[in-house]
Amino acid sequence: EGWKHQSASLHAARIAAKRRDRELAEALEAIFTPDAGRVNRIFVTYSESDAEWMNRLEVMVAPYLRSAEAELDLWGDARIGPDEPCDVRISEALRGAGVAVALVSADFLASPFIVNHGLPALVNAARDGGLQLLWAYVSAAGWEETPLEEFRATHDTATPLDARPKAEQNAILKSIAQQMKEAALAATGRFTHVPI
Repeated sequence: EGWKHQSASLHAARIAAKRRDRELAEALEAIFTPDAGRVNRIFVTYSESDAEWMNRLEVMVAPYLRSAEAELDLWGDARIGPDEPCDVRISEALRGAGVAVALVSADFLASPFIVNHGLPALVNAARDGGLQLLWAYVSAAGWEETPLEEFRATHDTATPLDARPKAEQNAILKSIAQQMKEAALAATGRFTHVPI
């Protein structure tokens, strides 16, 4: 029964917190909420030409990543080593993510790898319900001609980010960071927010 599972999960969290044992908390979490780690992993996809936007988003989301309650893991292509196969590492990261963020620009949509591999994988995972897809309109691009039109953007698409004043860009990036945190936490019943 669901209530018994929730009650046992809550008691397990309290025991781990009382013992101040992070390893125990993680072991109990694996038993009671096995998909929690997946849900809290955020995959970000973008064109190399838009690396500045990725950097700005990383700065804005940093306080949310440091939050003890959130325990979010942001995955960008900077984690790919020089000798590692890009497509394999990206596929692995995407399979382990509960949230994906696409930084959409003309360069993003012009990339054969993104259009033929990355975007279809994101869209299919989102359609299947295993992934929440968020996307930001970074610069003018024909996103209406892609499956992204099925998904709500993180902000008003009347004007792309790069055509807005810097202060407005920062406010939107902050909003995107908040949406990323909310999306990652909303789909899980994690209990490790209990202080340890």
